[in-house]
This record gives sequence, structure tokens and C-alpha cells, in this order.
Amino acid sequence: MNSLVSSADSLLGALTILVQLASLGLIVSLISKGRMLGAYKDTIGKNALWIGFLVSLGATLGSLFYSEFAGYEPCVLCWYQRILIYPQVILFLVALIKRDRGIIPYVITLSIIGGAIALFQYYGQISHTSLLPCSAEGSAASCTKQFTLQYGYITIPMMSFSILLFIALSSFAGLSKQESMPSE
Repeated sequence: MNSLVSSADSLLGALTILVQLASLGLIVSLISKGRMLGAYKDTIGKNALWIGFLVSLGATLGSLFYSEFAGYEPCVLCWYQRILIYPQVILFLVALIKRDRGIIPYVITLSIIGGAIALFQYYGQISHTSLLPCSAEGSAASCTKQFTLQYGYITIPMMSFSILLFIALSSFAGLSKQESMPSE
């Protein structure tokens, strides 16, 4: 394996764990009344558009790295996830330029649907179950193939699920922030 691809796998695996920890913190802060966790949620909420833009841009660049540089052919379910992630970069960018949080319900919806697809694909990978859309499509890569495995559980669909969950949670935290966006 190319050393750049191996390094990218390690980096993206570590970033996935950070995103998972950030998501866990957001889940706890959204259901608790603690002052410290409330400050965490408020900070994420105030910066939800920037966070969504940067995370969705990173996800887009990561998926393009894997398909275009590493040569990993995306399966049908990967394409569905891409269809739901890629437009979020543009949605968040336009929202930042217009200083408009009106896109938040839409990106939450896109992220929940994409996350469900990623979780379904991840289940297929860990259970070695044949997934209908992928086995029905003869020319696409298998949805159960693990191109990378980091820390014993992080595959590309787990990376996708983690990113989409974090985008949904940070956007949800941003729903409560009706005041104007922070200035540069």
C-alpha cells in the first residue's frame, strides 16, 4: 500500500475518533443541563455553519482522495452517501456568505438520511451480509469490502456515519442560536 494512503488512513481514523468524541459531548450536552456542557453546546451552536462547512468539505476531499488518488472504487451505497454529503459544502458556504441559518433543517435531513445509509453499509461490513443494492449492481465495488480498517472498527462507512452524525448534531445545536452569526 502507498505510504501516503497508509498515512491518510491513520490520520482519517484518528480524526474519526475525535469527531465521535465531539458527537458524544454534544449528545450529552443536548440532554443535560450542566453549565460546562451547555457552554460546549453553545459554542458549537454559534459556529454550526463554519463547523458544517469545514467538516463537509473535509469529508468531500477525503472521499475524493480515496477514489481518485488511492483508487478505491466507490460502491452504490458510497455514491448515495456522496450525493448527500457533497451538496452540504455548497449549502454551508452559501449560508455563511448570506449569514443565513435557514439551511440547518435541510442539512440535518441530508445528514440523517446519509448517516442511516452509512450505518446500514457498516452493518453489512461487520456482519459480512450481502447488501442488495451492491450485489445487484455488477459493475460497482462491493459494499462489504473494507478498504481500510483503523483501530479495529473504523472503516470508510464508519467515517461517513461519524461525520454525518456530527454535522447533524452540530446543526441541531445551531438551531437554538437565533442571534446573528459571529463576526470574523
